[in-house]
Amino acid sequence: MSRPPFPLCLLSALRGLGVFWRRDQAVLRSLVVSGVGVALFYHHHGGLPPVWWALLVVAAGGVLLAMLMRAAIEMLIEHLHLKSHPAVERVRDMAAALVLVAGVVALGVGVLAGFYGLR
Repeated sequence: MSRPPFPLCLLSALRGLGVFWRRDQAVLRSLVVSGVGVALFYHHHGGLPPVWWALLVVAAGGVLLAMLMRAAIEMLIEHLHLKSHPAVERVRDMAAALVLVAGVVALGVGVLAGFYGLR
């Protein structure tokens, strides 16, 4: 099976982001928290080397990617009406853990960058 042309893949990805944006209210909250965090970080540690800023952006992006994956898993589970099986609950728990781990890693990167900025 051949892959669809790039414009169709891009359109599909943009539709997926739209569904994610409309379906998951935590996205806006995460973007606001990330934006405030970056603004505060810049205010206090504006002179950080670019590699630290890149790490902060990658860490924040990782959280959003984890949230997108969790939302996709939840949507698939809801579509298949798999609500009562114990395995489904374990999958949901693992998807939530994905977001939690990504958030903890992002927080760790922020703390490390903050300590570096205090030097």
